[in-house]
Amino acid sequence: MLNTFSGVEREIHVDASSPCDRDLERIRDAVEQAVRYAIERARTAAAAFIKALSPAPATATEEAA
Repeated sequence: MLNTFSGVEREIHVDASSPCDRDLERIRDAVEQAVRYAIERARTAAAAFIKALSPAPATATEEAA
């Protein structure tokens, strides 16, 4: 199985018949899911932060003045 994370590739050899390797595979999957969730939350927070810093669009009354 090829695991790619942040452009770094490494080969992971997992023997599905080994209980230890099955546990490691589940842990790896859980960590990968947690990292993806954290990245998505960070992107959402960054977008909200950038939106909050952006100037509000001018209203019709401000443009008329």
